[in-house]
Amino acid sequence: EGDAFCLVSMAAGLSLARLAEMTGIACPIVRIMPNTPCAIGKGMTLVVKNEYAGEAQADELCALLAAAGEFDVIEESLMDAGSVISGCVGAWAQMFIEALADGAVEAGVPRAKAQRYAAGAVLGAAALTLESGRHPGRLKDEVCSPAGSTIAGVHALERAGLRGAAMDAVAAAFARTREMGKQ
Repeated sequence: EGDAFCLVSMAAGLSLARLAEMTGIACPIVRIMPNTPCAIGKGMTLVVKNEYAGEAQADELCALLAAAGEFDVIEESLMDAGSVISGCVGAWAQMFIEALADGAVEAGVPRAKAQRYAAGAVLGAAALTLESGRHPGRLKDEVCSPAGSTIAGVHALERAGLRGAAMDAVAAAFARTREMGKQ
């Protein structure tokens, strides 16, 4: 008696039901959505499984891929929206880091140092959010001194619509993920 195989899919937008329909057989299916930081062991991979895939199969898959980073087994209804955050944000964060570095270069910091400082600051801010468990807005407020440089920068980002642009990016990527699942 051999173990049944388990189909693992990384196809964006393809639901478990659609994958089952495409295979034409009743089998364990696990959908994963990794991100590029998996390449350095800092990934956040979302995992969903169908009714034929047990906890043990999902756990075994996560254990086999543990070097890629963290895993979160979620309900399929959250996969498309969650994968936008875990998968697309890396590109957007790179754009933000590049823009911060460009600003530092304009202010006189050499390019290599500007890039290192910007990436390190973003990494540190993300780690502080994760490790402290505190709301990002509260952490931001703790850095904004009255009449200080940080609040002046916050004002400039708000004036430019940073939050609205970020929310629009998530909404656009989510809509596109949904469209890809219908093809």
